[in-house]
Amino acid sequence: MSPRCPRVPAGMAAAGGLLCGASGLALLVAATATHFWVQRRAAGGTASLGLWHGCLGGQCHPHATTPALLEAARVLMLLSVVAAAAGLALGLSVGTGGGRRARGRVAGATLLLAGAWGHRGHGGHGGHEGHGDCPQGWAGTGGAGGKWGRTAEC
Repeated sequence: MSPRCPRVPAGMAAAGGLLCGASGLALLVAATATHFWVQRRAAGGTASLGLWHGCLGGQCHPHATTPALLEAARVLMLLSVVAAAAGLALGLSVGTGGGRRARGRVAGATLLLAGAWGHRGHGGHGGHEGHGDCPQGWAGTGGAGGKWGRTAEC
């Protein structure tokens, strides 16, 4: 006789999935809202760049221009947050009423879709352009009044 693995109760598996979904949603919201996507030491202190604004020496300013890649990252991250919230809501509703399996599968698929969008949105911002070591969309610390834009210093 071969040994069998003990079965995990359905409630425990659902609770584990909901815990992963809730923590994923919290991390997606934090990643979308903060300005710590790219950090670098600069002459005026630490400089950081996010989806919505950039900070230098403790002062944060909205982006002067928004390239298409930054807009795409914003859209994908926002879609990811919405899909994760919908998947979590579907996962919480699995315990009520009929159609448990169907709702559970749709919730899982929605959470996977949210993860894929978040991964793609995060990968599309802050990459290298191929020249020097200046990340895409990164602002130099000098130039025209310290504006957030590409400068020759990168």
